[in-house]
Amino acid sequence: MKKSNFSSITVSLLAIVCIALIINIAKSYIIPLINGTIADLPQGKIYTIDDVPKEIQELIDFEDEKYAYSQLSDNMKEAYRRLLMGVCSYADRVDIKECDLTLEELKTVYSCMRNDYPELFWVFNNCEVYSSGIKVTDCLPEYIYSEKDMIKHASDLNTIKDAILKKVDGMSEYEKVMFVFDYLIDNTEYDMSSYNDYMEGEVTAQLELACGIYGTLMGSKALCEGYSKTTQFLLNNMDIDCLYITGTSKGEGHAWNYVKLDGSYYALDVTWCDPRGEDDVKSYAYCLLDYASFARSHTEDVPYELPLCNGGKYNYYSYNGYALSTFNYKDIKAMLYRAYVEGRSFVEIYCTSQTVYDSFVTALSSQDIFQCFEEIKELSGKNYNTINYGLIDDAWTIRINL
Repeated sequence: MKKSNFSSITVSLLAIVCIALIINIAKSYIIPLINGTIADLPQGKIYTIDDVPKEIQELIDFEDEKYAYSQLSDNMKEAYRRLLMGVCSYADRVDIKECDLTLEELKTVYSCMRNDYPELFWVFNNCEVYSSGIKVTDCLPEYIYSEKDMIKHASDLNTIKDAILKKVDGMSEYEKVMFVFDYLIDNTEYDMSSYNDYMEGEVTAQLELACGIYGTLMGSKALCEGYSKTTQFLLNNMDIDCLYITGTSKGEGHAWNYVKLDGSYYALDVTWCDPRGEDDVKSYAYCLLDYASFARSHTEDVPYELPLCNGGKYNYYSYNGYALSTFNYKDIKAMLYRAYVEGRSFVEIYCTSQTVYDSFVTALSSQDIFQCFEEIKELSGKNYNTINYGLIDDAWTIRINL
């Protein structure tokens, strides 16, 4: 039997580039005070919604309380609100002295704001700060685009957002999630050029684009941050609670999402499901998993407590009848047959335990597995003398080409 290298392709190039951007969120440069006063620095303005351009107001929902924001203390929430209104107003400086924050607390606030609002595509991950003793008094945001370009790009995003929302009208929540999943994979290319720039230590304009919603939706190229933020942006606009999660996978920085369906959270990694290399077929191995399954390949690293991720009903494989709970040839045969009748060129079968997965992998090297192809052989006229398959070990999933 011929074993494909699907497994190695799947796990090797999965948005490793995010490590620097995740680690450097709110990287701050302390500008010390001179004799306890801020030289030539006027009293900072407190920005409000009235200062925010209408295009940004159309892009961002300022009404709903966001998840990371809800985890903060009262003074950190006040700093968060000031920062949000400030960057949305394209402020040069945001006064937060009354919030009484240390630098570490400001880093947490800045990270929470960035994680809650994927719409902030014009805001750098870095910022400068002024401090008095151990307390931060002012934050100086850094921007990727000019204010004019920010407004123009926001208008472009509003147009594409409205067009996408029309396509999901009348769909169930699960159908909306799968629409976004398919839309991003079908219309987005993993940006290998930006990945290579990162590997060479270069932070380019294209790299910044690939890590945000503008570059993903308008440029059709993304890295893990772009995939995950765009998933969050679209689903939140479909009234589906979606969180942006950062962490590591196999020792590298990465980003993904938690999605809430029927009151329960599921883990979703669109990046890892987008094909590249010679296996140009999307996978569902990281689509709507519970935390226990997801934790085999992902480790969270955010500065606040995350909700319990224990959804089971909408796991892609369970919901669509491709989950194998006990190893037996009868169920495998039925899944292969159904996939073929549905017009699939391959089938991915998820094993609900390590024991089932190991039994299945062993069977792929035996002659007994060929009995599962008898009905397909009659329908297709193919000879199935060999079986082309791929293994996704950390997801207990086996892909078999039909």
